[in-house]
Amino acid sequence: MADAGTLGQVDFVFSSLPHDAALLAVGEQVAQSARPDAVYVDTSTVSLGASARVAELCQVRGVQYLAHHGVGQQQNGRGRAAHRHGFWPARRV
Repeated sequence: MADAGTLGQVDFVFSSLPHDAALLAVGEQVAQSARPDAVYVDTSTVSLGASARVAELCQVRGVQYLAHHGVGQQQNGRGRAAHRHGFWPARRV
């Protein structure tokens, strides 16, 4: 995860997280640390309630929140759900 200083310097933040608790933790950090004009894009497999809570946190701080949910889980070779997740800050070019 990026530190607060980095989040305050970037234009875009992308995340893809495996569950509500992860999104809420990351979303809170992004809302608190990102610049007011930053854009936070999330593609996590989470509940609509968790996403709505992050949207509220971001709105208060002037961070634009874009959510795309429903990418679902992928099955790995052993028949178990596998998640691709991460957290990537980016700059406008």
